[in-house]
Amino acid sequence: HTQDSLRTEAVVSDKTQKTKPSSRWSVGVVFAPEFSTTSLSRYSKPGESIGLRIGYQISNRLNISTGAIRSMKKYIGTGDEYQPRNPAYWQIRTNGVVPEEIDSKCLVYEFPLTVQFDIIQGEKSRLFASTAVSSYIMKSQVYEYTFSDPNPGADMGWRSQRSESYWFSVGMISAGYERYIHRSLAIGIEPYLKVSLSEIGWPNVKLFSTGAYVTLRYKFMSKKNNGID
Repeated sequence: HTQDSLRTEAVVSDKTQKTKPSSRWSVGVVFAPEFSTTSLSRYSKPGESIGLRIGYQISNRLNISTGAIRSMKKYIGTGDEYQPRNPAYWQIRTNGVVPEEIDSKCLVYEFPLTVQFDIIQGEKSRLFASTAVSSYIMKSQVYEYTFSDPNPGADMGWRSQRSESYWFSVGMISAGYERYIHRSLAIGIEPYLKVSLSEIGWPNVKLFSTGAYVTLRYKFMSKKNNGID
């Protein structure tokens, strides 16, 4: 009986050593084609978003993450939606004529702080919802004007390479599904909606962006699981 007990303890010990629960930290990459607009009814061709996330698991269902995302925002709006910082801009630069349409392209770096909650958890998958607040650093802005009639001598656009910062100025909500393809590697899909909480950019617009992140996340193994005490 003593030998059987010792064998049982050895088997349990061996299984415990082979079990590799993950640590609380993870790192991932995200990519999405992204549609942006000044209103939810008018979209142009998509831009793209790609970035890196670092996550920490607070509890069984609650996670927080931060990171950096490079986004190219492309959007079209009517001239009436754009309010240049200089109130006399249209009078001075376009003969007082407001463009019928403005085609915009802006390079933005996003720094989100995200809280994520697992709604449903399976053995190898999960369904989650998240909310985030982001800071934007706008690195470049390009705006091209279209007039309904010929407008000789008018500026046909405005552009800038000057960096502008908008701290905690964008909110995001999302939901997603993730599945582990390895004990520490998961892939997923995460549709989202981002809404500027204040007016941003040279034309002082409220910007909406929507898309679906394709995610790849690696969850680190604890040092003990790698044979290091």
